[in-house]
Amino acid sequence: MNYQKLTAICFGLLIIIGLSCGVAPSLAAETGTLENEIEQCLALEGEAALAGCDRAIEIDPSSAIAWYGRARALETLNRTPEATTADTRAQLLAQYYNCLSTVLGRRQEVANLLNDEERIAEIDRAISSGEVDGEPLNDEQKQRLQEIREQILALQQDASSLDAKTKNTLDQCRTRLQEILQERF
Repeated sequence: MNYQKLTAICFGLLIIIGLSCGVAPSLAAETGTLENEIEQCLALEGEAALAGCDRAIEIDPSSAIAWYGRARALETLNRTPEATTADTRAQLLAQYYNCLSTVLGRRQEVANLLNDEERIAEIDRAISSGEVDGEPLNDEQKQRLQEIREQILALQQDASSLDAKTKNTLDQCRTRLQEILQERF
């Protein structure tokens, strides 16, 4: 396994520990109603579609699909400036959900790494030998692997800290989205 692969495996750990990005907004209690409104929003045309989208947004203002549908409906009504604003909001929300998905996926990768003795042993061998697949590691690479190993040890000693760090990362992502939405809208 080369250094790039080794660090790619461990990259998720750094994302969770070092990056900050919100807890996914909960769906409205009226999920059936939200789904119905989004269905109308996307299936209908013109004012009827816009009305469905607006009702869906009232139920869940964080629905990227509803904002996308609103943008599409406004465009068909030749209300281009409003359509552009709705499209921008839909794109921001989609990026936010992508961030959530990435963070949660990385969290799972880290959890898997914590239980993968073979991968941890590879990191230990690379640190002790100063090489990966016969290729020497430079000082920066060695330092990075040592930091990763220390983080793995800390997480193994306190597994609940992984969830706490993930929640913190998600909360910061949500906060940043809210800041961006306030700045732009």
